[in-house]
Amino acid sequence: MLKAGIGHSDEIDTSIASKKAIQVAKHNLGGFIPQVGIVFAGLDFDHQIMLDEIYREYPSIQLIGCTSGGELTSELGFSDDSIVLLLLHSDDVQFSIGYGYDNDMDSDKASLMAYNMAKSKSEDTEKLCIVFTDSFTLSGNRVIEVLNSIVSPDCKIFGGVSARPFVTNLTTKQFFNNQVLSQSVVLLLFSGPVEYRYSV
Repeated sequence: MLKAGIGHSDEIDTSIASKKAIQVAKHNLGGFIPQVGIVFAGLDFDHQIMLDEIYREYPSIQLIGCTSGGELTSELGFSDDSIVLLLLHSDDVQFSIGYGYDNDMDSDKASLMAYNMAKSKSEDTEKLCIVFTDSFTLSGNRVIEVLNSIVSPDCKIFGGVSARPFVTNLTTKQFFNNQVLSQSVVLLLFSGPVEYRYSV
């Protein structure tokens, strides 16, 4: 069983937007306690406040995410300055997260670090990988190449690069638990009885 709850807020104030996204996602999860979350946010927010609000509600949650050039849900449609929070709960699927960083901006080392950290927290073989990476100092293509070479042969990789609006030169951010990072790779592994479908 896998339960999901999504919350989306386009409030201007970071604390208000975070709290609204949390409460909507919590309501949509239907009373289940999430083990893991994924958060996307515009660059204009105070991301540390956002993460602190999430951890105030869920102190033990595993969390990854990144800044984006635009957020899209069926609830609010498209916004280029909002917060989207996805909460996941499962009785049998295992979730494990990791992050990687290298001072020399080595995409291979950052990818390996992120994978090894997540892998060390799971006893089962990974079936699905969600990854978000910086793309201005690291190579998104190289990150995928490295991960494809080390994950289980049956594990598919999805995700993307952290982004920013085209008209800015602000530094993109990645989120790992309650930390705001940059120039990093963050990923989530799903293990156990995972079933999914995709098309290209």
